[in-house]
Amino acid sequence: MKKEIKLGVSDKQKLFRAYVEMLQPVLKLRNREADVFAQLLYLNDEKKELPEVDRFEIIFSTRYRKMILDNLNMKDASLQNCFSELRKKKLIVNNTIRKDYWVHPDDKGLSIVFNLKVNE
Repeated sequence: MKKEIKLGVSDKQKLFRAYVEMLQPVLKLRNREADVFAQLLYLNDEKKELPEVDRFEIIFSTRYRKMILDNLNMKDASLQNCFSELRKKKLIVNNTIRKDYWVHPDDKGLSIVFNLKVNE
């Protein structure tokens, strides 16, 4: 059986936050950690044309950290705590985002498929 649910978001950054929210049962992030992770995924998508090494050097640069602080209205200590938790949960490894969480929406948005199987 296939069930499709369509959701609308007002902008691309909110799309990434909605994506992280959908994965919450698996990720088990606190609200601020989810906000930060969504921002990192958004920046990863925005810089997708760059090679990975350069992309993550930019994303984790002081300039971009300040941008995340401003976007989320956070203090630097809170951001550092979120980064630490994301590292502990292995969502950030060696200052890169784990590839299995990367998404690159197209003009139509993002489609997520969950395959649930009953183990007998």
